[in-house]
Amino acid sequence: MSSTKREEVLPAGLQQKIDRYVKLWKREYGGAWPAFPEKEQPLARYPRAAERLLDDVLFRGLRILDGFTAFVYCYAPFGWLEKYRSFKNRRYQNSSPEKEQPSHSSNKAEILPRVEVSELK
Repeated sequence: MSSTKREEVLPAGLQQKIDRYVKLWKREYGGAWPAFPEKEQPLARYPRAAERLLDDVLFRGLRILDGFTAFVYCYAPFGWLEKYRSFKNRRYQNSSPEKEQPSHSSNKAEILPRVEVSELK
């Protein structure tokens, strides 16, 4: 860890939430975890039950979304994934504020042929 003082970059609300959870974990683990230097935090309180419930629901929802994403990428037909990628790329190209201007120079990028996975074996 650095010994120099640095400016806080986290929003105050997020830092307070972290402080509340650190205080809770210190109580639950008898001060053994998390193991990092103590800060002066006399105003920190424990997170309320509603805050913990909402955080737990949000965490579980994000884990389900992450698992679903992995499932889709593993088992969806390749054609669907190509269409999705094409749609996503087209959407981001259309939202770009700077449109590409046609280049009249002679040094254009070389377009490489597509390589199929079966060709790599």
